[in-house]
Amino acid sequence: MKNIKLMRENRAQLLAKAKNLVEKAEGESRELTSKELEELKQIRYETEGRAAEIRTAEAEADIEMHDAINREYHPAQRWIDPKTGKEVRTFAGPQRISDYVSKQSGLGEDLSFGKAARAIITGDWSHAEAEGRAMGTTPNADGGYLVPAPLASQVIDLARNLAVCTKAGAVIVPMSSKTLSLAAIDEDPTTEWKEENIAASGATVALREILFTAKTLFCGPIAMSMELAQDAPNAAATVEMAIAGAMAVALDQAALLGVSPNGPEGLINTTGVQEIADIGVMSNYAIFSEAYADLQGTNTAMEKVSFIYNPVVSGELDSWTDQVDQPLNGPPSFVSCAKYVTNQIGNDINGDETLIVAGDFSQLLIGMRLQLTIESSNAALDAWEKYQLLIRGALRCDVQLARPDQFVMLTGINGYQSPGN
Repeated sequence: MKNIKLMRENRAQLLAKAKNLVEKAEGESRELTSKELEELKQIRYETEGRAAEIRTAEAEADIEMHDAINREYHPAQRWIDPKTGKEVRTFAGPQRISDYVSKQSGLGEDLSFGKAARAIITGDWSHAEAEGRAMGTTPNADGGYLVPAPLASQVIDLARNLAVCTKAGAVIVPMSSKTLSLAAIDEDPTTEWKEENIAASGATVALREILFTAKTLFCGPIAMSMELAQDAPNAAATVEMAIAGAMAVALDQAALLGVSPNGPEGLINTTGVQEIADIGVMSNYAIFSEAYADLQGTNTAMEKVSFIYNPVVSGELDSWTDQVDQPLNGPPSFVSCAKYVTNQIGNDINGDETLIVAGDFSQLLIGMRLQLTIESSNAALDAWEKYQLLIRGALRCDVQLARPDQFVMLTGINGYQSPGN
């Protein structure tokens, strides 16, 4: 783990140095010299870079902390591919893909996506030699680099830490090729107590195929001046966080709502998902209790159930009061479930409506190629004329539901009224 305390101390020293420069000029009753102004500019770039590095390190530390706390509650699912006999490892909750991939790669080096990104941006690999060896430093014809799993998984972990669906329990299934087939079952098999010498009469429950087909998610381009690319020490960290954040948003949208025509189908468009429709004005917790009961009816693991809704719903629920104007508590079933908020569920579905999704999100599977393509160009679009560098990234993934009946959509919500009014 990076020493965040030392990183903060180093940034504080830079800020103190800048303060001393200004105070010295003020004490001598003069303006800052051109040399001092240039030094302050460099300090500003460095402090911004350190701040971005600290934010990245804190996000990584947050993942590691939750991993240490919750490891025993989030056992990894390990499957065996019958074609190859090799393990298919999945990742959920706080488990870090980067830790596993780094160990499996056998590279034996502490690799950093941030260093690789800076080298791609500046063209200088002198401070990213290990990353260069892992990647191969020759770009393709479009200026693109295929970032291998040991590096790309660091960005994927950051995106997972930001995405609401993965916070709720969605499982990442690594894909080694364009397609991946998994088995799923739509209902629990029947059981019976059989009388001796009498044939059993149980109904047959068939497995079905889940087929993941990797679809391409582009991010960018991100434009920056060549001067900024060369001077700003936080350029790479900023690009890394921007790509991770954008991909987290896109994964949530694809997983929940779907993206037509080129993206995943999405939860709300999947056949077999339960629905409580035409709710209209939401004025009490009854719909949440109904959704909870519907999930119980399909033998959903209720301790894993989460509700996901948008900020407007969250604000309305938080403001509800009872008859004596006191904050209204939800029923035990609702209180016991995790709640997550996302802006990807709008208030303009079918005109002026929104929806809520509930379910066991460990049944939502995100198939993902663990490589990431990063491309940079100073000639695409109008970058050459503007003396700019354009950067974009591409990730390939798909979303499928293992048990659609363990999700419920609450649709047609178009108004709110506090129960106390």
